[in-house]
Amino acid sequence: MHTIALAARKGGVGKSSLARALSVQAAIDGMRSAIIDADDQQTIIKWGKRRSSPVPAVVELRTRTIPQAVRDLSQRACDICFIDCPPHNQPSINVAVEVADFAIVITEPAAESIEQIAAGCKS
Repeated sequence: MHTIALAARKGGVGKSSLARALSVQAAIDGMRSAIIDADDQQTIIKWGKRRSSPVPAVVELRTRTIPQAVRDLSQRACDICFIDCPPHNQPSINVAVEVADFAIVITEPAAESIEQIAAGCKS
């Protein structure tokens, strides 16, 4: 299973929207796709409740950790999983990026937003 974390230190840059778009397109392409909503705002969970389609799968963490949710999806033969990370500097972002095959760092085309990417990088 491929796992992709969508991360940003800033809110409102489109992490949830991109997770939805990529996951839906993967499903259209015939892949079993899922989104893990790791954000306390639960944008993806709320979106999932508004829809009638069970595809892509929407995963709420509840008491599970991100690695446990990824492992569960892998065991259920999911092809691709997107992790919608929370904004700000939360430890769960690091966990999501570490468990993912790669991360997409989303930002706005502004100096202040780009500076925040470097601020979050480990030395």
